[in-house]
Amino acid sequence: MKSRFEWQVGYAAFSYNKSEIKRVYRYIENQEEHYYGISFPEEYLNMLVKNGVELQEQYLFHAPV
Repeated sequence: MKSRFEWQVGYAAFSYNKSEIKRVYRYIENQEEHYYGISFPEEYLNMLVKNGVELQEQYLFHAPV
């Protein structure tokens, strides 16, 4: 069942060095395979930890008030 469209409350941005652009393209092209069996929250938290981002629980995965 599709849900209605809503704008997200928060955002995250990650940047890559121009020399890595081919690797980024390959990653995007293989997203379906890469994310098979991994939930968005799990992948997002893994990315934050991998990049040394300080986690603040009050801002993670909460529905808008």
